[in-house]
Amino acid sequence: MIALHPLALESTAFAGVARGLIARGLRTLAVDLPGFGRTPAPEEPLTPATLAAPVIELARFINPRFAEKIPLEYIWPLLKRVAESIEAHEDLEHDWLARASVRVIYYSSCAATRSAFVSAARELALDPALGPEGTWTRMRGLAVPAAFLWCGRDALIPAAHAELVARKLPRARRLELACSGHFVHGRHYRCFNRAISDTVGTIVGAPESARRSVRRAPIQCVCLADANGSEAAAVARTEEA
Repeated sequence: MIALHPLALESTAFAGVARGLIARGLRTLAVDLPGFGRTPAPEEPLTPATLAAPVIELARFINPRFAEKIPLEYIWPLLKRVAESIEAHEDLEHDWLARASVRVIYYSSCAATRSAFVSAARELALDPALGPEGTWTRMRGLAVPAAFLWCGRDALIPAAHAELVARKLPRARRLELACSGHFVHGRHYRCFNRAISDTVGTIVGAPESARRSVRRAPIQCVCLADANGSEAAAVARTEEA
């Protein structure tokens, strides 16, 4: 499995997920994308997908190099101290994705990382959503087995988007995990890691005919924590009809 981190993070964000995959005998390669972590940014733009129309118009006026001139490096010790104090919160002790996300606070003190972040965000906005080369058009051509995990407490990318993605990719697995959020999971970090590792393991072990079958109902991923925050004795999953 190749793990690609969100913007402004780097490969260590997947430490928790990797442990779950290793337990299933799967090797994980977590990469530092160009401009992040230990990978330097190339001269050309960092191009991914799309955002909304107003952001597209705004992004045309953004110069990524401007971010380098913001003198955040002078307060790097303060930023690092703030990030470490948040990272030390007991609810984040084992939530590696959340801990890595907190580090954005002091990653931003690096001028090159700031420039890479703005460049990638700008190209996301400028990449068209529709049309012959649009993201939604290109999505239909996705040939590899795919799965999308939709979290019930995710306010940034709400689960309501799942129906649209399902129409574009009817063969992709659709999972729903009500207890988790976008990147801060707290005591539900095991639920998030297990949902990913179980799904990847199932896809890898499935025959080709099963991979190509159309899946209509979502898979409900059961929370592993009870009301007291302890891990459930058994892992339960409700497969689609």
